[in-house]
Amino acid sequence: MAQWEPISDALYATEIHHCDLCGKMLVKRLWRVESEGKSLKFCDARCERTWFDYWLPRYGKP
Repeated sequence: MAQWEPISDALYATEIHHCDLCGKMLVKRLWRVESEGKSLKFCDARCERTWFDYWLPRYGKP
């Protein structure tokens, strides 16, 4: 199940989040998806669709 998740805005937070498909830096929130026991982060639902419809079938597991 996919859901929006806020990113901590604390001044001491040093972790930088990037979209797993396009590499865009995520600042306020991220679109988190659980797939095959892995947690994937995307900038929006469009990148999620592109991941599962294009990238994974083409470059994923053989």
